[in-house]
Amino acid sequence: MKTFSDLNDKDLVVIVNVKIHEIATSRVIQEQSLDSTIVEIDQVDQSVTNLISALKNSAALDSKEQRALLLEENILQRVHELVLHRKSCEQSLHSAMNDPLRDNPLSGNIELTVAPKPLVKGEIETPEEMLLRKRSAELQKENVQVKSSDNARRRNLFAAGARGRWAETSHRIKSQIFGDLRQLDALMAAAML
Repeated sequence: MKTFSDLNDKDLVVIVNVKIHEIATSRVIQEQSLDSTIVEIDQVDQSVTNLISALKNSAALDSKEQRALLLEENILQRVHELVLHRKSCEQSLHSAMNDPLRDNPLSGNIELTVAPKPLVKGEIETPEEMLLRKRSAELQKENVQVKSSDNARRRNLFAAGARGRWAETSHRIKSQIFGDLRQLDALMAAAML
């Protein structure tokens, strides 16, 4: 079986072009949502790294082949950048949804100014103490609800940040990939005429 190093530059350009088109239609490029995981992302990234290495080891002398090789390398570098960015955003999203949160001092906890004295076994509570204990329990329950809603709000904000970063950067990188791919296709079509 031939390896990339056994190929001449013209064959290498054609084979890499085919691989790039396969990658361009894969889920790694096409998937918009950060919520679904892409199982084959590491495999595609390894393939991209191997292709980049093969292109860097090429010594094209023909100017059209050299331009095609540079465009292909540029596209593959951007695919690699996209993969790394997706992994980073997936990690950020996972952390936003699952990592423990520190208490937020600005969450608006309800302060308890008077805490009821602890019950001593056998002692009878006065009606005022019963009312104070009941009200204290209600306030503590409200504090738990305030903290819970604040944590949910913070998690949603952190998750939205990760999704927003992914949407903006992936759009930019994909635009660059497909722009270079159009140039490469035009160059390949001109070379075949």
